[in-house]
Amino acid sequence: MPPSTMNKILLNMPAPMLQHAANLISFYFQHVRPRQAIVQKYLRRLIILVFLLNFKSLPGVFHAKMGLRIAAVQLYSIRHGKGFRIKPTDTSIVRERVWVDDLDLNFHFSNSSYGKNCDYARVKYVTSLLGPSVLPLHPMRRIAFALGGNQMWFKKEITLFQSYEIRTRLLTWNRKWFVIEHRMYTPS
Repeated sequence: MPPSTMNKILLNMPAPMLQHAANLISFYFQHVRPRQAIVQKYLRRLIILVFLLNFKSLPGVFHAKMGLRIAAVQLYSIRHGKGFRIKPTDTSIVRERVWVDDLDLNFHFSNSSYGKNCDYARVKYVTSLLGPSVLPLHPMRRIAFALGGNQMWFKKEITLFQSYEIRTRLLTWNRKWFVIEHRMYTPS
């Protein structure tokens, strides 16, 4: 509506109606608007809290975490001429904590989260065991690894914010397969 039309409407309004409109506008700016600011402030804090509690499940975070591990091995191998090396009999340990995005509907550690976290533990173990020859950027890449299958046994639940560690070790191998075991331990 053009301003001139609005001026005509306001000039033709009866004085009591104009006063009532002014009172409503005044009430809005004195009472409603400050409450909206408070609601917006708390809503903003709630959104930030939800974002932080679910950070691990944001798009790209899992791949960034894996990529950082691979990049660390790549840089170490360039600098020292070899990758992080462990013996096949050694155990690799990854320490984690259960966050909101790891829970299922019963507020227990979700079955899919076991696989997600074991993937990272497996990448850490294999890159530490075989060095840079498994890396996608290595010029003489000779080895590729993929998950061929898995099996899980559950002894007890892992609950929200509880810390745990994944201990990874090599059980056996042949020309084609590695058999790797992951065990999850909690402090209790």
